[in-house]
Amino acid sequence: MASPAKTLHTERLVLRRFVPDDDADLEFALELHANPDLARFIPSAVLTTREDAAAWLRRIDGNTAPGRGWWCVEAEGAPVAAILLKPIPFSAGYTNATTEDVEIGWRATSTATGHGYVTEAARAVLDAALAGGLDRVVAVTDPANVASRRVTERLGMTHLGRTERYYDESLELFVARSDRSA
Repeated sequence: MASPAKTLHTERLVLRRFVPDDDADLEFALELHANPDLARFIPSAVLTTREDAAAWLRRIDGNTAPGRGWWCVEAEGAPVAAILLKPIPFSAGYTNATTEDVEIGWRATSTATGHGYVTEAARAVLDAALAGGLDRVVAVTDPANVASRRVTERLGMTHLGRTERYYDESLELFVARSDRSA
């Protein structure tokens, strides 16, 4: 399995890996993780200090296994969002001995929502992941997170319903497969 490229391009966007010791990436990480919607739906992801942001950047920089990574999404040279591919943690009592599920996810600054950046960037990462050898990529959303659910729909992901399989929570599950069937 090949990893998506460290840099991806779409019509409007550049997706690049975060740089752990870059001050601009550190400031963007703080802004990104201060979005009230992120705090509402993933409160554990909120970063409040430069030290927290620096630790987060170092942690995600280590996620370089094939088919994995975090991309900083830039529009017109300014960072606006992040797209991720990572192993998704199973809830207590759930395992899959034969495969590791890989999750695609996204985060955007509050000022960047509504422009289609997340969908465009997620499409580039999802297509690269499936073309690179991942057979299946999942996304999970809080049932009340309508905006994230709409992203999964625009990506053509199949809604499989409610699950408690991941993150020890009841979430909506979506899947994309390399053959584009559920």
